Amino acid sequence: MSKFGGRTLAGSVSFSNSLRSLRNPTNGFSTSLLRMGMDFEQQGVAMADYMGQLASAGLEIDKLDPSSVAKGMFELTRQQKIMAQLNGTTLEQERQKQKAASQNISLQAALLKLAPEQRLSTSRLISSFKDLGGPAAEKFANELLAFDGSVATAQRAQFEMLAPTLAKGI
Repeated sequence: MSKFGGRTLAGSVSFSNSLRSLRNPTNGFSTSLLRMGMDFEQQGVAMADYMGQLASAGLEIDKLDPSSVAKGMFELTRQQKIMAQLNGTTLEQERQKQKAASQNISLQAALLKLAPEQRLSTSRLISSFKDLGGPAAEKFANELLAFDGSVATAQRAQFEMLAPTLAKGI
């Protein structure tokens, strides 16, 4: 939730209003999501992820209409469910694939800002972190480059605790 201001009162209010709109019985979104196999807790997590994506795209969450946020989250989830059925995966696996792809897109966008020589060396450096510290180290390096060190995830914090010397070297 910190991506969209979840630590602030405004972010919490926006999240609460959007979730309330999702669960409004007149639109049927929450009931449809329950039929798709998403319980209320999963709906809340999905709403937080969706609002985080909107914030990452540069939208001001507190200025969006909660009903449009709820509708957007519902439509995205419905599309992911269809893709999961077509691919023979679960809804959660489909969400993770899309999340990984968006993070990779962010990384690619960050690399495009660099000069061609820097792009190549930075890509090699990030790949080498996987060899040094596994996937967590690679993800840590990706986040630092793609988000200019401003994103704090649980995995990043865990990596910094487990490998402080390597984390500082990045």
